[in-house]
Amino acid sequence: MSTRPHPYLVFATLALASSLAAGEAGADDWWGADKAKHLGVGLGLGAASYGGLRLLDVGNGEARPVRLGLACFMASLPGVAKELYDAGQPGNIFSGKDLLWSTLGAVVGSGIALGLELLLERVFGGYTAHHGHR
Repeated sequence: MSTRPHPYLVFATLALASSLAAGEAGADDWWGADKAKHLGVGLGLGAASYGGLRLLDVGNGEARPVRLGLACFMASLPGVAKELYDAGQPGNIFSGKDLLWSTLGAVVGSGIALGLELLLERVFGGYTAHHGHR
């Protein structure tokens, strides 16, 4: 059994910590339309990152957790970059809440892609990206 922390736990902890560190902003609520955009972009990036890594044969077989963690990390980077950009703009702030929603989307999107991969393997009996059915 591995003693490494699960990728979901790592990203959720980082996002929550950044949210708490960023403090409260008057116009930065938890449930605004902006948060849905962050979640949606994160979902798409998470699924695309996982799928791209799968097509490149990164982390196959027993190394699936590596692919999942890497996909979550890659999909979270644009959210971090956007918040850092926002922090440098006059009248704007770094929003830990935005980052949390982006990261949540990245983790859920990656997880959905993993679930789809597992489903395809079960349905097609060993689905592989480059070789089709076995």
